[in-house]
Amino acid sequence: MVPNAVNVEIYDRFKIAGNKFFDAKKEFYNTMNEDLNTNLQKKIELCVNAELIQSNTNDWKKTTEMMLDLQRKWKEIGAVPKKNSEQIWQRFRAACDVFFNAKSAFFSNIETEQKENFEKKEQLIFEIKNYVPTANQAENIENLQTFQTRWTEIGFVASSERQRLYDEYKKAINAIYDKIDLKNKKIFGEADKSVAEAIKGNVNIDKLSSARVRILRKIEEREAEIMQIENNLSFFSSGSSSIVEEFRKKIEKIKDDIKALKEQKKQIDLTERELKNKEKEQNEEQSNP
Repeated sequence: MVPNAVNVEIYDRFKIAGNKFFDAKKEFYNTMNEDLNTNLQKKIELCVNAELIQSNTNDWKKTTEMMLDLQRKWKEIGAVPKKNSEQIWQRFRAACDVFFNAKSAFFSNIETEQKENFEKKEQLIFEIKNYVPTANQAENIENLQTFQTRWTEIGFVASSERQRLYDEYKKAINAIYDKIDLKNKKIFGEADKSVAEAIKGNVNIDKLSSARVRILRKIEEREAEIMQIENNLSFFSSGSSSIVEEFRKKIEKIKDDIKALKEQKKQIDLTERELKNKEKEQNEEQSNP
């Protein structure tokens, strides 16, 4: 007990001090809870972003960098409410595991696949080196196209062997082009020369595309000729058999020209795909872990 004269005063003084402490404590925990909830919201956003890219396996390098960036941000964010801590962590971890497990599985199998592709390319190079051109130039061109198709369809090999194999392949193909006389205009059309020069490394994809446009224009012109001839035929009577037959022969000749032009376009498409595939291999090499 204290004297009655100061009893109220001393109690009020004690109460004010206590209230200041408990008010400060309440404010502290309110602020802390606000920070915890803010951190929770940030981590939920990271989970959403990780789930959006977890199945993106088209570009391993880019997606890996994005995932690692999300993990870095996760570590920088502070604590979350204890009741949500384990749940939100498991959600984020699950999304990361989906991607990295897929990446691990992909690159664990790639060595075997690359070995098989290496053997296929070695075998194809052997065939090309031993190819003997025939007197039939159309057959030679067709066989060259087949070689190019097979090469393009074979997948990637180990980066340590990639350039050597391509150089050997290019040298072997060039040797065939030299044997069948690249300079002979009667043998090679515009597309054939563009493709040959592309293989030699003297023509880029843009020039091949330009050659394709010119060929497509020629095809359109030849098809228009057929339509015009067929339209003219309608004006002749059945008695004009010799003239009609002459027109029909001309139509067949134009159709043969169109067929040849389409073959040239096919050859350009094939070579362009080969160049793009080589570029893709180089990009893939940079993306390998």
